[in-house]
Amino acid sequence: MEKSRIIIATAVLLLSMALVSGSLAAASRTAEGLAPASTFQDSNSPPESDGPWVVRAYYKDPQMIADVAARIEPWEVNREQGYIVLEVNREQYLWLQWLGFRVEVDEKLTAQLLQPRVTLPGQVSGIPGYPCYRTVEETYASA
Repeated sequence: MEKSRIIIATAVLLLSMALVSGSLAAASRTAEGLAPASTFQDSNSPPESDGPWVVRAYYKDPQMIADVAARIEPWEVNREQGYIVLEVNREQYLWLQWLGFRVEVDEKLTAQLLQPRVTLPGQVSGIPGYPCYRTVEETYASA
C-alpha cells in the first residue's frame, strides 16, 4: 500500500513538473515574438537577451515570496511597496510571470551587475573591485 502511494505521489510530481515546463516553453515562444519592453516598465515579455537581469517582482500574497525564495535568493524584500528584487535569467523571468508576479527590469541595477569588474586605484591583489577578498589562487598560496 505504501509503495503505491509513493508511485502515485511521484507520478503527480512528474506531471506537475511537465505542466510547468510546458507552460514556460509556451510562454517563451510567445514572448519571443513580442517587442522588447521599455526601460523599467511592466512588460509582458522579457528583454531580447538571455539575461541575467535584475528585476522587481511585485507580489500579491506574502506566500509568493516563500515560493520564489525556495528557488532563487532575493536580493531585497520591500514589504511596504510589495516587491522583491532578484537576479534572473529568461526562464526565471517567465516563471515569475507564470506564478503571478508583475515583473519589471531594473535597468540601473542590471547595468551595475553587468559592468566589468576593474581593480580599484592602488589595488595590487584580490578580486577586482573587492580588495578585501582574496582570489582562489591567493587563498591556495596562503594555505
